[in-house]
Amino acid sequence: MKRYLAGKDFELTCNVLGMDLAAVLTRSRIQLGQSALADAQFSASEIARFFSTVVAEYDGDDIHFRVAKELVGNIHGTGELAFLVSSTLGEATRRLAKMKSWIKPVIYEIGDSKGSFEIRVKSIAAEFPMSALLEISCFVYTMELFRLHSGQSISARHIQITDSVPHLDQISKDLGCTIKISDSNAMIFDASVRDIPLKPTHAFLSNDLDKEISKRQSQNALQINAHTPISASAKQKIKVRLIDDFSSDSVAKSLSLSKRTFERRLLQEGTSYRQLLEQTRAEMALDYLTSTEYTFTEISYLLGFQEPNSFFRAFKRWYGQAPSAYRQSA
Repeated sequence: MKRYLAGKDFELTCNVLGMDLAAVLTRSRIQLGQSALADAQFSASEIARFFSTVVAEYDGDDIHFRVAKELVGNIHGTGELAFLVSSTLGEATRRLAKMKSWIKPVIYEIGDSKGSFEIRVKSIAAEFPMSALLEISCFVYTMELFRLHSGQSISARHIQITDSVPHLDQISKDLGCTIKISDSNAMIFDASVRDIPLKPTHAFLSNDLDKEISKRQSQNALQINAHTPISASAKQKIKVRLIDDFSSDSVAKSLSLSKRTFERRLLQEGTSYRQLLEQTRAEMALDYLTSTEYTFTEISYLLGFQEPNSFFRAFKRWYGQAPSAYRQSA
C-alpha cells in the first residue's frame, strides 16, 4: 500500500485554520506511534479521514480557497520548492506535479500543446475520491503560486470543475476567469503562460560550495581551478544538477570532457561516478538536516531521488539511522 508524507500538510492546514492538530488527528483515528509528524507516512484513507474531519469541524464555508490562498508563500508548502528551483512556470508546474504525489494521493496531469497549457487534477487512490472542493482548492493554490513567483497577474482562459462550490462567483472574480461546471476538471491557460519567467530567488542549496547557486545557474557560475582534482570539480557540478540531469554524461559535458575521459580520470583518482554521486548526496543530506528546516520530502527532491522512501533507505545505508533520528540528535 502506497503511503504519503502528508504530515507537514496536516500541520500547515491546522495552523491556517486555527485548529488543534493533535485533536484533529485523534478524531480522525490517526496514530503516529513512534514517528514524528514530519516523517510519518499516511495511507490514502487516513489522509481522507483527516481532511474530512477538518471540513466537518471548520466553522465556515470558505475552507476550499482559504487554505489554498494562505498556504502560498510558506516555505514548507508543497509547491514552494518547485517554484524556487525553476526558471519558468511550465518548468515549475512539472516539478510541482512530481512532488504533489509524494504528499497526497493526487496527481497533476499537464497538457502541453501549441495553443494551450492545461492542468488537470486526478486522484490516484479509490480511498481518496476527488471532489469539486478539492479541484478548486488545487486550482486556486496553483494560480496563487503562479502569481506570487512570477510577479504577474496571471489568469486562465477558463476553469472547469465537476460541481458547484460555495463562493464560486467570488473565486471566479479573484482568479480572473470564468469557472464552468463540467464532466471533468481542468485549468486552461494560453500556451505562452508556460514560458513566463519566475522571479529570482535567494540561493538555497548547501552552505559550502553552493551558497551562490540560485535557480538554474549557468554552467560557468562555478569557477573550477585547473589544478582542482576532477572528482572535486565533478562534485560541484553534481550539486547543481541533482534536481535536473545529474547523469555522468551531463556532468562530463559540463566539465568539457567526454564521458570516457571523465570516467578514466575519476578511476585514476580512485573513485567512480557512482561513488561520487553517493558521497555528494550523503554530504548534502547532512547539511540540509542540520542547517535548514526543509522537510524530508523537500530534501528528497533536492537530492534527486525519485521518491522519499529512496532517500530514507539511502540515508540508513550511509549513516545507520533514519533522517529523523539524525536531525533530532544534531
